[in-house]
Amino acid sequence: MQGEIQFFLPHQILMSAWGDLRGGHLKFDVTSALPGMRTAQLDNLHVGSLLRNIYSRWVDHGRQPLLLETAGIKRLMKQDCSCALHEVLHGMRAMLVHGMHSARDGSDTLYVAASAGPMARAGGLERFHRVVDLVIAQIDVAYRRVTGLQLPATCVRRQGFPGSTDALTRREEEILSWVAHGRTNVEISQILAISAFTVKNHVQRIIKKLGAANRTEAAAAYRLGSRQAPRAGTGRRILPVPDAPDAAQEPHLRP
Repeated sequence: MQGEIQFFLPHQILMSAWGDLRGGHLKFDVTSALPGMRTAQLDNLHVGSLLRNIYSRWVDHGRQPLLLETAGIKRLMKQDCSCALHEVLHGMRAMLVHGMHSARDGSDTLYVAASAGPMARAGGLERFHRVVDLVIAQIDVAYRRVTGLQLPATCVRRQGFPGSTDALTRREEEILSWVAHGRTNVEISQILAISAFTVKNHVQRIIKKLGAANRTEAAAAYRLGSRQAPRAGTGRRILPVPDAPDAAQEPHLRP
C-alpha cells in the first residue's frame, strides 16, 4: 500500500470492512504506517461504529465514490470519542469512501482511505473520479487474497457496565441473544412472531438496563456475560448466541 497505489490514491490510513455492515458482526482491517493504527491495536467497538456510519453514508450516496473534506469527515465521527482512530482522523484533510457491491448475493465490501493532504493531485477531481473505480477494484482483489486478522471476541474496554444482564427478563435475554448475532429488529420480529416496534422497545430497555451506549455495546456485554459462569444461587443462565442459519443462506465476502 506504500507503492504505486499512493500515486493514484494518496493516503495515510486505509480501512476495509466486510460482513454484516449494518449489524453487530462487521469485520474490518486497518492498514497504516502511523503509530497505533493497526487492526489489533484499535478499539473494536469504536471502529465498528464509525465504519457503520460511513457505510450508511456511502449507501445513501448511491454506492458511488464519496470524497469528503475536513468538515464532512468530522460530521461522521462521535465528537466525544477519544479513541486512537478518531484522534488521528481529526487531523485528516480528505477521505475517500467507496466499495464493491456483489450483484450475486447483494453484499458489500467497504474501503475508506484517509489522507492528511488532498486526494486529487495533478489532473484534478475529474481524473481522480475516472480512476477511483479501477483502483478500488484492484485493492479489493488484493485484499481478498489475504486472510483477515482474527481478532479476539469483542470485549468492553470500560470496567463493566453500570447494569447487568441479570437485570434482563427472559424475553429481553432472548432478543439480546439475536442482537448479539447481528440480527436487525425486523429480522428478530419475524423470528419471534412479534412486531418490529415491540422489538425496538425491548432493545431500548435492554440498552438502558445495561447502561450501554448502543446495541453494539449491549451485544458486546452479552458476549462477555455468556463467557462467565452464572452467579451462585441465582439459577439464571445466559442464553447462548444462536447458531447461524444454513451457510448457503449467509452472504460470504471472503473465502
